[in-house]
Amino acid sequence: MANKVFQITMDENAHRHLKGRARELNLPLGKLIENLMAGLELRIQRAYRVAGVDRAEHRLDKQFIRAIWAAESEGASEEVLHREFIGIGAAVKDFAWTPKVEL
Repeated sequence: MANKVFQITMDENAHRHLKGRARELNLPLGKLIENLMAGLELRIQRAYRVAGVDRAEHRLDKQFIRAIWAAESEGASEEVLHREFIGIGAAVKDFAWTPKVEL
């Protein structure tokens, strides 16, 4: 897939830090952003595994992302985050219903 040029609006200080991190890692800015996005996607995949929920059946990305960000901002442990993932998955499983005709 070809690379394209994009413009995004962001806080000036966040942009300066992003560029600084890219320089430290000797990466182009776009590659750093791709890697950050890939890291988030991998964490979401792990959240589905920990929660024991099928991603194709239940779209919980938004809830998992919010849980990840909240845990990071609060400095929560992975154990606490995993409990949150399990809770999100359990809520979905509680509402799951398998149709069954009984005669």
